[in-house]
Amino acid sequence: MSRDEVLGVLDELLTLERRSLAARVLESGVFLSRGDADELATVHAMASASENTARRLSAAIESLGGAPGLRRGDLSTADLHFQSLEHAASLLPADCEAIIGQYERAMDLVADEPEAARLVGELIEGHRDRLAALRAVAHPKN
Repeated sequence: MSRDEVLGVLDELLTLERRSLAARVLESGVFLSRGDADELATVHAMASASENTARRLSAAIESLGGAPGLRRGDLSTADLHFQSLEHAASLLPADCEAIIGQYERAMDLVADEPEAARLVGELIEGHRDRLAALRAVAHPKN
């Protein structure tokens, strides 16, 4: 895979991070109940980790001689506003699983670029850890 193609893959991953559903949940003005503290802390940690991941991807793109692309806001999450945290957070596991799938596909594409492959591998593990943490605090379903 050429350097430009690797840069394109990393930039696509950056787009995923910039559209983090965890960050959108926090921006949406969700309603909290007394039992939401652990789940809220996990969502905050996920949003923070996504921001850190975006910084790492941007740095990797720049170190390979590229520039992170421009981003547009994701309006598809507008329906999260004024929902309960329980409802909004229930969407996070599927979102996280989809992101992990995209990272796994990206790993196959950047395998020949050692720096990019190392980074993508680390980021996959971070997403898996966050998914496990989210599942550990998720509200039981009736």
